[in-house]
Amino acid sequence: MSEWLQSIELSQYIPTFEVLKIDGGLLFEVTDQDLDLDLNVKIRLHRVKILEAIKKLKHYIPLPVIQPAPALIEDAKSDSDSEDQGQIHAIRLPDQHEISASSPSSTEVLVLKAVEGLLLNNIYIVGQAGATLGRHTASNDIVVSESFVSRRHCDVKYVSPGHFVLQDVGSTTGTFLMLQRPTALALSLMFQMGLSEFKARSLRTGGSPALELEVFEGPAKHTVIKVGAEGITIGRDPENQFNVREDSQMSSRHGRIYLEDGFFLLEDLGSTNKTWLRLSEEGARSRETPLAVGDVVKVGTTVLTVLMPDMANFQSPVRAAAAQEEPVDLTKSIAEDVACKICFARESNCALYPCGHVFCDHCTANAHTCPVCRKSVRDRVKLFRQ
Repeated sequence: MSEWLQSIELSQYIPTFEVLKIDGGLLFEVTDQDLDLDLNVKIRLHRVKILEAIKKLKHYIPLPVIQPAPALIEDAKSDSDSEDQGQIHAIRLPDQHEISASSPSSTEVLVLKAVEGLLLNNIYIVGQAGATLGRHTASNDIVVSESFVSRRHCDVKYVSPGHFVLQDVGSTTGTFLMLQRPTALALSLMFQMGLSEFKARSLRTGGSPALELEVFEGPAKHTVIKVGAEGITIGRDPENQFNVREDSQMSSRHGRIYLEDGFFLLEDLGSTNKTWLRLSEEGARSRETPLAVGDVVKVGTTVLTVLMPDMANFQSPVRAAAAQEEPVDLTKSIAEDVACKICFARESNCALYPCGHVFCDHCTANAHTCPVCRKSVRDRVKLFRQ
């Protein structure tokens, strides 16, 4: 918080903010009256400046909003490429052996689908009890049997109806969220491009903006990168301001950092292996990070995407699974050639204009850009099959 107040040149209010323990989540709730009466910001123009800066933060920092899942790893490698059609796992739902009309509503469950890794196509329905992820079979709800995954790696927690959070509980290799839109860099923020991992070790956004990044993992380990107001691009190609030719998992032009409205923003440039935000350092417990529909989580080489918790689709298969104690294929009734490549639970019936890529209207209801080609969506065309 002190760095943020310094960046908007109002450092005189740092002691008050620290005494009242104003953190990032609480900052978004601050009003003009709070600033005046509780935080003792008596100068009206200073209150205006703080509220405008908060408004910019809300724009740049990912918040729990509903958005469509991107076409990750080329349509999730298409279910038809795998003989394993996946299983549905209802994790610690109440009365799991007698699921009926009293089952949790769609706002009380989170649905995770594995789209990469050993758990490919498995679906996990997480209830209010939450779920643990890790390598150890006996102590985790979602077991990821990979050597790079810690025995207890991360947790998914229920907070309130419609709100779940993700927390790394001190893993060695980290828990990652895929970067889906330009995001403001903060001090100590870590991110991954290819095999390389970066950390913002110093940040100044005042009159002479400057950023220092340290490469703490990968072929360029221990390298320090200085970024000025002109920004940089990062990739394997020598034409980038920072290039790592030895990083086989990095794209030729992977991502960029640029300055806008006083913030250094991180953006993925359509890379193959994506850019990932790391939740915490090695062995450190992370803060609780909100999860939203469309978010993509990586643990080791396993990738999970958050789906819309449509209980109309999930209730019947789960009830059958509980009764028969057999795995149920969610996509059983949907032909692979017509299934939506985002949710795999509905038929593709909506074409995005002008690119023409087709998904279901449910998954693209809030899409501003196409999940495949990233072109702006100007209209949606409903399709009807004969």
